[in-house]
Amino acid sequence: MWLAKEYPKLFYDRLHNNILGTLEFSRQYGKLEKITDSYEIRINLNMGNLLPEVYETKGKIERFAKIKNKKLVDFHQYEDGKLCLIRSDEYEKWYPHGLELHRLMDNIVTHLYWVSYFYRYDKEPWPSQPHGGAYFPI
Repeated sequence: MWLAKEYPKLFYDRLHNNILGTLEFSRQYGKLEKITDSYEIRINLNMGNLLPEVYETKGKIERFAKIKNKKLVDFHQYEDGKLCLIRSDEYEKWYPHGLELHRLMDNIVTHLYWVSYFYRYDKEPWPSQPHGGAYFPI
């Protein structure tokens, strides 16, 4: 299965229709610094509005916000742990062929790269979207 190969520390919970576990990534965008990081996540595949709901489950982003004396929303996460990935009007840019798992995972990794970069370097790697998630223009 593609997920197990690309993200070996994530697993599919068939009973609850969720993907959960440790999402590890090592990414570089353009000339920005390469970031290797990991987050504990849960992807609720029972669908949100347009996308499945994605949660960071161990409070890592909340700790980042506290350390940096920022609001959690500045890191594009809601108080319930759900990530604010994209605005609805950006959906077609990310998902021109409808929701696909590999695109969803890329969306999540791009979001978490943005969070890690913002935390490490005290600046956005690219401009974020207000109340719609940080996304890299594709």
